[in-house]
Amino acid sequence: MEPQKPVEAGTLHTQEDAYRQAFTRFLAGTDEKSNTHAYLRDMVGRLHARQVFLDVGPTDGTTTRYLAPYFERTVCIEPSEPMRRALQRACPQAEVVGEPVMEARIEARADLALLSHVLYYVPRT
Repeated sequence: MEPQKPVEAGTLHTQEDAYRQAFTRFLAGTDEKSNTHAYLRDMVGRLHARQVFLDVGPTDGTTTRYLAPYFERTVCIEPSEPMRRALQRACPQAEVVGEPVMEARIEARADLALLSHVLYYVPRT
């Protein structure tokens, strides 16, 4: 496997600890997670099946940890190594794929796929 190619987010690279620190500061100053969790809890309650939860770009695993108990299996795609470390501490039962989103291959069909703060890293082609 080739080394990960860092992705720029402004002047920060997703492979650097500074990116994780900046993202953590951003989340600390917003009510995004509490509002999102309430919405997602309602959505999960309406699902017909809850076998696989796919979290693409889970960052530090806060939402992953919140939703994982509702599913039999949790799979995450997180290319940032600093974020993967935080994710594994927050949600150790999650299966973590460290490849870029457009290159990752998952052997599962998700009942819920969540993409938070991810689409701006996907090329528009």
